[in-house]
Amino acid sequence: MSIGMGIRVGPKAVHFTVVKSLPDDQFELLLIDKINIPGAMDEPYKLSYLRTNLLSIIMRFNVTNAGIRITEGTAQTVSTFRIYLEGVIQELFADSPVEKYSLSKKTTIARYLGKTIDNITDYFEGRNDFVGIPDIPKSHLEKRESILTALAALEL
Repeated sequence: MSIGMGIRVGPKAVHFTVVKSLPDDQFELLLIDKINIPGAMDEPYKLSYLRTNLLSIIMRFNVTNAGIRITEGTAQTVSTFRIYLEGVIQELFADSPVEKYSLSKKTTIARYLGKTIDNITDYFEGRNDFVGIPDIPKSHLEKRESILTALAALEL
């Protein structure tokens, strides 16, 4: 049985989902939440704050597989700070009990979940809910992305 974590980094918050694999390709949703990045801190302290909090979550849930939803290559603007946050998370995965992790774009998530890119895009944009979690289509894009990234991480 694997525990997966999916992460979607934003400039002010990091959304994450923790799921547990069950028999017959089912899953149990353990946690959907976000970590707000304190605006009053200098960048190095923000990075440390995020690392410390994510490590605590990884340890609490015994996360074995993880994924980070990274920026698509076609993105109009790329936040340098988002790249820093993603780098710190990668370093955390390498230095934690996480056994497998991925850097996930839409194509990667689609491949792991056995879906088309159109299915993944429709889910991200709230047009369908093939995962079956109530009220998710009305939630934040970042939350939906963290859910699919967590489910894809279970397939690593």
